[in-house]
Amino acid sequence: MSKLPFRRILSREIFAADVSGLGDAVRKTEAVLDLGTAVVTGHALLVVEDQPDITWHRRVYEAADDFRNWLETPAPVVRRGGTIVPVGEYILLGAQGAIVFHAQQPPATAITADFTRVTGATVAPDQTLAPPASPAGTIRQLVSWLANRVMTITGAANWWDAPATTLAAANAHVPATTGIHGVGTSTVESALGAQAKVDTHAGAAVGAAHTVGRWPGDRITTVILPDGINLNTVRRTGFYDCHAPVNRPPEIASWLYLRVHEHSFSPDLWLTQTVWDFNADRAWSRRLAGNIWQPWVEVESVAGAQAKVDTRLRNDGGDTLRGGLNVTSIASPAAPTFTVIGATGTTTYRYRVSAQTRVGETAASPETTITNGNATLSATNLNRISWAAIPGAVDYRVWRTFSGGTPATTGAIATVAALTVDDTGLAAAGVMPTTDTSGAVGVNLPIATLPTHAVDINDNTLRLRTARTPASATAAGAIGEICWDATHVYVCVAANTWRRAAITTW
Repeated sequence: MSKLPFRRILSREIFAADVSGLGDAVRKTEAVLDLGTAVVTGHALLVVEDQPDITWHRRVYEAADDFRNWLETPAPVVRRGGTIVPVGEYILLGAQGAIVFHAQQPPATAITADFTRVTGATVAPDQTLAPPASPAGTIRQLVSWLANRVMTITGAANWWDAPATTLAAANAHVPATTGIHGVGTSTVESALGAQAKVDTHAGAAVGAAHTVGRWPGDRITTVILPDGINLNTVRRTGFYDCHAPVNRPPEIASWLYLRVHEHSFSPDLWLTQTVWDFNADRAWSRRLAGNIWQPWVEVESVAGAQAKVDTRLRNDGGDTLRGGLNVTSIASPAAPTFTVIGATGTTTYRYRVSAQTRVGETAASPETTITNGNATLSATNLNRISWAAIPGAVDYRVWRTFSGGTPATTGAIATVAALTVDDTGLAAAGVMPTTDTSGAVGVNLPIATLPTHAVDINDNTLRLRTARTPASATAAGAIGEICWDATHVYVCVAANTWRRAAITTW
């Protein structure tokens, strides 16, 4: 520890240098100690009048004991009779807690001062102050950093709180094997002991004729089961290979892979088995439900499912479609609703919505009219159009059918999959559909060409292979039926009402 070499001096030997050196040492000590301070206002200063030279009377005023040692910042304020004294009238001796006026003050004059003084009182450490990377500071900072580390180590709310445990108790806990981790007096298993028990269990019998695989550290071992084993007896979770087992799917000729998954709580009553054919990309699964085996069900692959669809319905070569075909339209949307966003007005707008499928479009919805729209649609003054979803629709077209403002154009303004469109002055184009083609059927149309009517045939001949002759003009028939025979073409124009035209040669 460093000590300054102050010597013992007599009063007659005191020099200005001695006082200055002592003051410098005090300032350095204060900086390290980081002493506490207090703000004092209206403190009455005491007049000094014991000087032999009476011309010094009422010029020196000093603070009472324990109210000295003023800080220079903030600067002290001196008042005379409640009025601030200009600093040019006195010399401030803050460390001594005194002032010296250049001129004598009137008798009985009240001199007061406002100042911040060093108290020397105890200062509590700041436990929230974490130490920096290079922790060099005042004593108060060092104590604060230590308090913060104590609080962090103990995990307590405050550095002075008792810790949950002691270092001695923690040191005794580390090697303990009983009475810890909530197991009472039971022995806690070591890693080696636990591995030994797992290794022993791994060799235990599964059913009556095979063993279960275990985890050796890098992969799961697959167990080879005896030839011809009954799969009904393989009931332990694991992965297996087996040859020609009993109760396998009949489609598997010989080798297969088997995976078993037991239920957590009732492994002898509930589990699943999945098998894969060793020689084909096919799999089957079955369940043990309440100790009753369910039938094997083939797990369909993407390729297998596609092959079955292609067999049932081929659309790339004109193959036969069995079982009939009925194509229906989707419903047309109801009239849309609207919200005017931004500044309203008196301008009229009208909107309709149509729904689209992958092959066509519904007729447009009933019209919705807005009468309080803004004269000019924009990003801030807009019409929000909303509608209800239509089952089977893939997207929707929104039509501005009338505009009394700007823009004045009409037509389709958006095609969206959502159920809302903001008309911010969107461009409009196109002709609104008047017929429903959402369930239309196109025959022999070019790729990417959509049908425009319920049946749209890209050919120049329509063939009806079988002749039919209605018995009379009032024979049973539905409107729209067409048939023919060797002499006439017949059309049913109303229920049970037929018309015919003669066929002639040329």
